[in-house]
Amino acid sequence: MNKRRYIQLGCMIGLTLLTQLITLIKMSVVASNFGVSVQMDAFNFSNNIASFIFSFISTGVATVLIPAYIYKKSPTAINTFISVIYFFSIVSVIFIFAFRYSIASMFSPNKLFITTVCSLMFVILISQFTNTIIGVASAYLQSENVFNLPKIIVLITNLVLTSLTLLKKNMTIYDYSLFILFTSFISMSLHIMLIKRFDFHYKVQFNLKNTDFKIMLHIFIPTIFSAGVYQITLLTDSLIATSLGEGQISLLNYSNSIMGMINMLLTTNLITFIYPKISKDIENGNNDNKVFEFFPLFTFVMVLIVVGLITIGEEGISLLYERGAFNRDFTSVIYICTIIYSISLPINMVRELVYRSLYAHGDTKLTFYNSVSASIINFVLSILFSFFIGIYGIILGTVITSIFSLSRIIYKFCKKYKIKNIEPFIFIDIMKILVTAVLTVIIIFLIQNIIIINNSILFILFYGILTVCIYLVLMLFMKVEFFKVKL
Repeated sequence: MNKRRYIQLGCMIGLTLLTQLITLIKMSVVASNFGVSVQMDAFNFSNNIASFIFSFISTGVATVLIPAYIYKKSPTAINTFISVIYFFSIVSVIFIFAFRYSIASMFSPNKLFITTVCSLMFVILISQFTNTIIGVASAYLQSENVFNLPKIIVLITNLVLTSLTLLKKNMTIYDYSLFILFTSFISMSLHIMLIKRFDFHYKVQFNLKNTDFKIMLHIFIPTIFSAGVYQITLLTDSLIATSLGEGQISLLNYSNSIMGMINMLLTTNLITFIYPKISKDIENGNNDNKVFEFFPLFTFVMVLIVVGLITIGEEGISLLYERGAFNRDFTSVIYICTIIYSISLPINMVRELVYRSLYAHGDTKLTFYNSVSASIINFVLSILFSFFIGIYGIILGTVITSIFSLSRIIYKFCKKYKIKNIEPFIFIDIMKILVTAVLTVIIIFLIQNIIIINNSILFILFYGILTVCIYLVLMLFMKVEFFKVKL
């Protein structure tokens, strides 16, 4: 990977890190104001319903449009594809808004919960709808190798949103929802202005007989399910948590917010960065085995995050949330939830690499069937385990499903594309990474029993740096080979 691409990736991660730091401040203010309450449950429920619908569309749009722009597909086909997608997006908004009372009543008998959901739903739906427009803009910019300008826009809008939450005294959940809507419109407007600078053109067309459009739609339909497995599991978990009682969905969402920041910081950036390269490699007829060479490197990054969450996560959550309406008991629950969730981080990262290879082949059937089967298993396991260990059972079901999903898609991928002679270092390095992770956690916990630090900030800084250092030193001692892989 040349120097320019290193700089570009570093800037992407740096900008996302700044954005997530600002988001942490916003989350802290929200937790302080609302804690684990019926109002927060209603907001999270409404937001999860809207995110579920529009994240499917956004993910599918990006997956289909990036190759379409790279391969210079017919403008008529692209315009028709976008027009059709937004037609159904508008229909989705109308449908969910019309049946919002029935949807909320299915999962809770609490009148305050139902009333709040009904009041918030329209504002949240429009906010999420703007994200689909941003998704089209981002797909076009990625095809033009423009990665960092959209990150700057996201940084600016998050800064505005966080400032509004800090400045507003006695903020209500309705105020917070309106702030999100306002900043979503800012982000959408800035993205539209940016793509116009890069000669983006669009007009409403419905040429449904266009051959390229039919091909794009054929790829898109299964993609919205296969790429949305994370959203399916997220919604499933939230709906089950809602039925467990007051506050459970809020606890789950605080944990999901932490995982979401990690995914945004690393998973999204790395996959966004590597996907155009995977597409071009496959277009040039390069060996499908090459995607496996990325497994250890990406696993190395995500396992480090898991280790960090285990060693300093509880203090970090306490520092982030524990004030106002949020107490220590909530911190402990969220910490355990986050640790269980984090096990799926490297698993989901590797699965996304395989998915992107399949998308680059134009193959969405495998990912579709894999996601459908995983969603069914997740639903059954999460309900089953929740009877025995409550909210932790929901998350455990999700993690087990992730392992199943990854195993199945790798097996199907290798079988269909006749993958043979995978480099031995891939499996050996992954085992070395896992051994290193276990040793790092043991060493850090032993040191924590000897060196007691009561100040949360000093604890996080000292043990955070020490965790990274020990992890890296042990990795070098293991003599791994994946550092030689070129991105």
